[in-house]
Amino acid sequence: MDTETFLQPNHTAHLEVVQFSHRGLVRENNEDHILVQPFSSAQPDARSVLLAILADGVGGHRAGEVASRIAVESIAASVQTCTDLNHPEGLLEAAFITANQEIVQQSQNNESQKGMGTTCVCALVIGHSLYMANIGDSRLYLLHNRNIKQLTFDHTWLEELSEAGRSGETKISRAHPLAHVLIRYLGSIEPIHVDLRIHADAVDTEEEMRNLQGMQLETGDILLLSSDGISDLLTDEEIKDNLLKRRWDQAARRLVYCALKKGGHDNASVIIIRVPENPKKK
Repeated sequence: MDTETFLQPNHTAHLEVVQFSHRGLVRENNEDHILVQPFSSAQPDARSVLLAILADGVGGHRAGEVASRIAVESIAASVQTCTDLNHPEGLLEAAFITANQEIVQQSQNNESQKGMGTTCVCALVIGHSLYMANIGDSRLYLLHNRNIKQLTFDHTWLEELSEAGRSGETKISRAHPLAHVLIRYLGSIEPIHVDLRIHADAVDTEEEMRNLQGMQLETGDILLLSSDGISDLLTDEEIKDNLLKRRWDQAARRLVYCALKKGGHDNASVIIIRVPENPKKK
């Protein structure tokens, strides 16, 4: 029988976190929403839990802002009210599906919000075990032993075409007008497919791929959740360099300001999570 687990908000995270969001230099408003919430599970389970969510809204007349807010609030509520932490992937998948339904309902009830949607990437760290889910092109990176790897897939026209043609080394320009068109997002009236996969480039073997959900984070590991306002403008190497600089507490602002210096054509948001030097064993 599964152990019942009731999560309570906690004011102190067991991991180090910095976050920052900016509307950019072109957009009139910020349609990104971010949330970091530490929880404590009830006895006898007694585990520290950290939930991080980043959503990047799409849709005119501030509708994208509404969609991303609903996504973040709905997923956070689903996690907080869960009674079972034994199946984190299923919990995240169900939370995304519920959020999608709420966005669709809101869109159908408000003419000015029809067609709104949002990307979403989520990291759930239970103790020091990482679980993740995403839909769209917001990303989750892992910096481990000074190597940075993208864990998530981008659900865009460009990436789908690239995947289809990868065996033939098809080259598709990121400047193509359809390159960034989303093929998966929250707010779809069609059933959504929440991505729980790990990007193949992030692991060396199929066995590692199967085991990465629930992977144990190690001392010094850094997780980065970012909107495409960061990843479209900064290379992986530039992201890594900013994460490794001194003044850890300024890492989030550094990344955003680097994106602004390169044009800041979109909202730019990041959540950075680091395993401290003396992690708590929970």
